[in-house]
Amino acid sequence: MSGGAASPRTKMINLLYVVYIGMIAMNVSADVLKGYAVVEDGLMKSIATTDGQNAELYEKLTAIHTMSPAKAKSSYDKATELRAKTQELTAYIEEIKKKLDITSDA
Repeated sequence: MSGGAASPRTKMINLLYVVYIGMIAMNVSADVLKGYAVVEDGLMKSIATTDGQNAELYEKLTAIHTMSPAKAKSSYDKATELRAKTQELTAYIEEIKKKLDITSDA
């Protein structure tokens, strides 16, 4: 590079390169965000499937507990306790997600 002053043409070309690089950076950011959206969609589908399977198992365990409470008492009590803790944890995570969403919008 020479030590002289840049011509107006060179300054314009440099400015265009800066704008071009900025546009590329914005596109990369959008692509990254789209990637997170795809991951979130996959997680939501997985969570829905797992929730359905867990609900089905809990219903079966409840039916077994209804038919013979003595045999299924221990398993039923553990499942009920685990279900309550899981619901509490899920509510806490949702609360954090809402706070993050509000904070990131501000």
